[in-house]
Formats: sequence, structure tokens, C-alpha cells
Amino acid sequence: MEILRHRARRTAPVVISTVTIPMDTQSRLNGTVKWFDLKKGYGFIKPDDQDRDIFVHITALQEAGLDRLKDNQRISFELINDRNGKKSAGSLQLINS
Repeated sequence: MEILRHRARRTAPVVISTVTIPMDTQSRLNGTVKWFDLKKGYGFIKPDDQDRDIFVHITALQEAGLDRLKDNQRISFELINDRNGKKSAGSLQLINS
């Protein structure tokens, strides 16, 4: 009987996952690709309204169905937390000029 009571007190493990879900279209930022190196697998975007460049990893391109980014290309993106807790670009969308 004591064993059953002890088991009843146990709780299942909790798995926490970080997923970025856009709250609205205002959460998106626009910017210009500063540079992107396919061999290195990363690059940087210069946001329109910020001084600090934003890191973009090749996995963000793959998730968006893009095969490359060109220098000076216009892009829309969201800021996400990468696996190291730093901000990076995600949910990429090209802006047609």
C-alpha cells in the first residue's frame, strides 16, 4: 500500500521547448543582407531601424525554403533566440523591390 501511495505522488517529466510563434505582423523586421557566406553557413542582416547587425544561420534559409541570400538583398525576418540564447534572424521572407 505504501508503494502505491508513493507512485501516485510522482509526476511525469516536463519537456519544455522554445518555439517562436509570430504574435502579429508587427513583430517582423525589415532589413538588408549585409553578407552571407554559403561555405561558412552564416551571414548578417542590417535591420532598417537598428544599429546592430543581426546574425542569420543557414538553417533559417533552409526553413524558409531559400537556397541563398545575396548581398544588399531586401529581407523581412523575425528575431528569435538561437540555441545559445542569442538573437538571430528567423522566419525569413524576401522582399520584392
